[in-house]
Amino acid sequence: PAVRVSVPAQLAVGVEPDLVTRMLAPILDNARRFADREVDIGARRTDAGVTVDVSNDGPRLADELAERVFEPGFRGDDTTDDATGAGLGLALARRLAHAADGELTVDTEARRTTFRLILPAG
Repeated sequence: PAVRVSVPAQLAVGVEPDLVTRMLAPILDNARRFADREVDIGARRTDAGVTVDVSNDGPRLADELAERVFEPGFRGDDTTDDATGAGLGLALARRLAHAADGELTVDTEARRTTFRLILPAG
C-alpha cells in the first residue's frame, strides 16, 4: 500500500528513539497488513504531548474488538496472505506507551480505524 506521512519538521518527543520505534513498529505493521491501498501517518503537538495517528483504508475494526486488540495473544480476522505474528505487538506497544507516560488507543468511530499514540513532548 501507499504510505502518506504528515509530520511537522520540528516535532520532538520526550522518549528514547528506539523505544518510539518499538511502539510504532507493530502499529505500522498492522496498518500495512489491513490496508486496501493506503496508510496515513500523521503527527502533531497537542496539549497532551505529541500525538501520532496511524490509519488505513481497509476494513474498519469492529467496536467490540477495540480493547481486545491490546490483549496479549489476540489476533483479529486476518485474511491476508502474510498472516504472521503471535498477536503480541499491540499489547507490547501499549505497555511501552504506558511505561513512557503515554497512551495507545484505537478509534473505531471514524470512517477509518485509527490507532493513536500519545507521547510526552520533548
